[in-house]
Amino acid sequence: MLDYLVHVLFLVIGCSVPLAFTTLLLSFSFWGISAKPYMRRVLLFAVLDSLVLDLIFLVVPDFMKAINAISMHFLLILLLFPRLSVKQRLISTVTALIFCIVAEGLVAAFQNQFVANEVRLESPLLLISGYWPLAGFIYLIHHLMDRHAVHPGRSVLIYVRQRKDTKIPAVLLFFSVQFLLILWIASYKALSKAEPPFIGTLLLVTLAISLITMVLVLRVFTSSRNEAVKMTQQHYIDDINRMFTTVRGQRHDFLNHVQVMSSFIRLRKYDELERYTRELVGETSEVNEIMRIGNPALAALVQAKCAIALSLRIHFEYECTGMDSPSLGLKSIDLIKIIGNLLDNAFDEVVKLPIEQRVVRLNCRAEQGTLVIAVQNDGTYIREDVRARLFEPGFSTKDGAHRGLGLSIVRELLDFYSGTIEVDSEPVAGTSFHVRVPMKKAAPFE
Repeated sequence: MLDYLVHVLFLVIGCSVPLAFTTLLLSFSFWGISAKPYMRRVLLFAVLDSLVLDLIFLVVPDFMKAINAISMHFLLILLLFPRLSVKQRLISTVTALIFCIVAEGLVAAFQNQFVANEVRLESPLLLISGYWPLAGFIYLIHHLMDRHAVHPGRSVLIYVRQRKDTKIPAVLLFFSVQFLLILWIASYKALSKAEPPFIGTLLLVTLAISLITMVLVLRVFTSSRNEAVKMTQQHYIDDINRMFTTVRGQRHDFLNHVQVMSSFIRLRKYDELERYTRELVGETSEVNEIMRIGNPALAALVQAKCAIALSLRIHFEYECTGMDSPSLGLKSIDLIKIIGNLLDNAFDEVVKLPIEQRVVRLNCRAEQGTLVIAVQNDGTYIREDVRARLFEPGFSTKDGAHRGLGLSIVRELLDFYSGTIEVDSEPVAGTSFHVRVPMKKAAPFE
């Protein structure tokens, strides 16, 4: 009994704890969950999970080991991480299990090339020599993903939320179940050198899930293509209609302008005529300048913001170059969400200032394969501790009915497109948001 406990202790310390610890960290990084506030809990999870599983490893039937591991993982994550949502805990459990099974399979497959599986399991030093380097490699991947803000799972969740298509979660669920079945069959054969029980039934279930997943993927692809074409067509039709409305408005007012100028001439009020003409030319030039932006959606947005700025007595400046490129790197509708939310945020801040200090600037340009967007407003300063929370959903520095979602939407979209956003704020110079998005070849139906 003592020998068994000592052997289990070696397994826990040398193999299970480092693997459980690093695979859960990697799972958090994959889904974009910050692990820093939970490091002690992750370590506690690794110790408890490893201790319980390794103590009963040899007494549990082989076909129950996978079920036992899944239930233990989920129960511990459910209890130790109450601040995470149930969905976050569930997907973290599944992902950590997949990473753990893959890691154990790699170690077993590699070491079984040199020694028998029974010898490998009975040698703690041999197990440690396989698990510790792999655990270190997994931790390095986790560190690099967090450092460079690479979170593939978060991008998938953002895409699913944007699409609002029930078939996509079904595809992900079927794919996860299929992947777990295949991994379990492979790991069982690698560890026990025998066919798992009910192998025929498992293979039939896996094949059925594969067929269902294939059908769902084809349906998602077809509906995505049709929806993208429809959305793009409707989007540009709306943009063009807005521009035509502006032009028609100018033509409709043309007769009124001519009548006013004729009255000034008849009354010999040449100073008033000059002032009125100058205002009329300025208005026409402003509309023409907006139309030269090149991107219909962005032109319509700038025109709308100019009208809002005028009503709020805000001095709104804009400069957009290279926006007619077909390879901006993101869809027009997402470009409008990003710029629109940043401008709304800037307008909300400057209206608190005296009229002469209400200045907002927008700069958009394409340079060296990167789309650069800058929104700057004078006279407002954001403390560093507040800046650190600006992109949290629900956080807002404004009073009233604001829900604090605008900047979090911007961050989610930029994460999806692998973009970045930086906030600079100085008491005198004001606050500016700098966005950079990698440009790429335009995809079909964008």
